[in-house]
Amino acid sequence: MLHISPLLAANPGFIVFVIIVLVMVVAIPVFAISYARKKKEPVSQSSFDPNKIIPMSPEVQGMYVLAKRMVFNGELDRAIIVCERMYALEPDSLLVNMLLGNLIFEKHPELSFQCLKRMERYLQEEGVRVDDPGVKDWAMYFYMLGFHYNRHYATDKAITLQNAAMNSRDFVKRHKAFRERFPYRTLNNDLNLTEDQLFDGVFASEGGAFSLKENPIQILKEKVQVLKGHFDDLYDYLKKSHERLPKIHFDFIDTMQLNAYATKSGDQHLIGLNLGTYLILEDMFDKMMASSNVLPDIGNITQETAEKKLLNVIETGGALSFALPKWIHPRCVSGDPIRRQLADFYKIAAFDFIVLHEFAHLAGGHVGYLQSLHKPVYAELQLSGRSAEKIDFSLYQAMEKEADMVATIRSFLMAAQFLELYKSKPQALPVYKDWESFIYHWTFAIYSSFRLFGFKQYKASEAKASTHPPPSVRMALISMSVVGLFTGKTFTKIDNNMSVIMFEAAMAAEEALQSISFFPNTTGIYQNNWESEEIKKYIFDITDKAYELMPVFKPFSFF
Repeated sequence: MLHISPLLAANPGFIVFVIIVLVMVVAIPVFAISYARKKKEPVSQSSFDPNKIIPMSPEVQGMYVLAKRMVFNGELDRAIIVCERMYALEPDSLLVNMLLGNLIFEKHPELSFQCLKRMERYLQEEGVRVDDPGVKDWAMYFYMLGFHYNRHYATDKAITLQNAAMNSRDFVKRHKAFRERFPYRTLNNDLNLTEDQLFDGVFASEGGAFSLKENPIQILKEKVQVLKGHFDDLYDYLKKSHERLPKIHFDFIDTMQLNAYATKSGDQHLIGLNLGTYLILEDMFDKMMASSNVLPDIGNITQETAEKKLLNVIETGGALSFALPKWIHPRCVSGDPIRRQLADFYKIAAFDFIVLHEFAHLAGGHVGYLQSLHKPVYAELQLSGRSAEKIDFSLYQAMEKEADMVATIRSFLMAAQFLELYKSKPQALPVYKDWESFIYHWTFAIYSSFRLFGFKQYKASEAKASTHPPPSVRMALISMSVVGLFTGKTFTKIDNNMSVIMFEAAMAAEEALQSISFFPNTTGIYQNNWESEEIKKYIFDITDKAYELMPVFKPFSFF
């Protein structure tokens, strides 16, 4: 039998008070512990909805549900059609970006990556971690983003993302068709690819490796083989002065656009040059030297014809491309053997500069550093300030400046050997007669190459909003590097004014390009680099930034 104290029986209000105190004594610590845990734990992926940030209209919401049902049923091609319609209606919706990005990985890889990166930034802002056990609805997104990072060779991040997805039972169970279409693997770690296969895989979205077997034009196949052999000789030369230099695999990419790339996959370092880049250089210098009004003091110009020989290029997507299919390989060459030799020198000088520039990105630690930040393959075609990602443009511009400087120094160190050889064995071709002659003709070749990227009028503020300094500024920085070589301890100082020699060569190259194209004359733009105080300050800022970043690149460098 329950006995109640007379005091409590006489005071029922006191009983209520005691009960409330007991409840508070128990509840307050429990609440405090729960609150502390909640504060420490990462945000659960089921606790927020990106649709609340940028909501979808009822029409698009219905299409979204339909597209997800199609994905669950394995109807991926139909789902893509619905997603493309959704994207056209609401391109800013995060959920639309996520689903479309997942599905168009094969069809439009760059748009897919752009869509998924938008979602990644949002999840990072919300504090979501890929190892959150509540991955569920985000599993397919992590899975496909992992594919993109693998394609851009941020392999560690790719593995983390895809493992997070595979740990979700819901994803494994409900997306069988999706996983069969995009099988889980890392390209370089799991497939044991040869160097050629790896190169082809790395640059698959750019066109893949140029196949010697599939191309019927013998002269083009021979040219590619000669240039690959020339790269091997260039690598052997570089290896002598850089013993730590890793193996670098060079090949041509099967596309006609003007561009070049440097990247690494695991321990394999790769340089890719678009086939069209070399064909444009070859076409340009052959036609220049086959024109009677170009450098008339060289060779016998009576062997040349007067008609305009147009450069075979077209502009696509803001960049030049070789205008003819690769199986058509016409040659318009000079009738004079000395002028033909000079055209060949210009081609090799330009080729060497591009390759040495990409080499500098690898050996200088630029690619390694960028990949540590999960940045993609390094391309020479510049990104503008309109890029969807937040980019530290000063970082990229400093890397470009350093790579151009390395390419310049290496070009002149190689030339020094040929100048010594010329003393004992003079040749008809005057390029290596003395430093003045070499500087003139080398500048002619490099200026002509940079002109292909376009010289445009700009302000310093506009120039800073790009991954690459404007081509005319890069040419000015290169000229400064050459002057530095002969005013320092690298080479003996020469009497003639090198700035004047290089400027005269640049103007001759400008006139030569006018003779084989309808490009506008941009002499004034190049001159502006030396006359505008604003541009000169911008140039010195790039130089200062390059020196400032040297310790950052050092851990990834082979110099």
